[in-house]
Amino acid sequence: RWAVATVVVTLAESIYGDLDTIPRSSFKAHLARALMERARSCVLATFPRSSLASHAGRQAILSLLLERMSSQGNAWDTIPRSSVTQLADALGAVDHTASADGFGATAMEI
Repeated sequence: RWAVATVVVTLAESIYGDLDTIPRSSFKAHLARALMERARSCVLATFPRSSLASHAGRQAILSLLLERMSSQGNAWDTIPRSSVTQLADALGAVDHTASADGFGATAMEI
């Protein structure tokens, strides 16, 4: 759970700033929560768990998501399998199948 949460929260903070300073009932907080839920779903459905195990893996996933947000607009979370395989190969990961097993965090927990 914490590996996914680390990527998701860091992604949201890179867009919206320190999440602790955003009033919970504000529209900005709503947007941050929506982004975190979408990012969590994307990470769990797209990346192998082995990629999340290391700090380097989490940083690589975060960098890929930020780059896609910049270049792909609203389609940032539609990541080609080739990009995922390339990232996993670069990290030395052997599990190329995306699986959410073991990561049961809800968006509210993140």
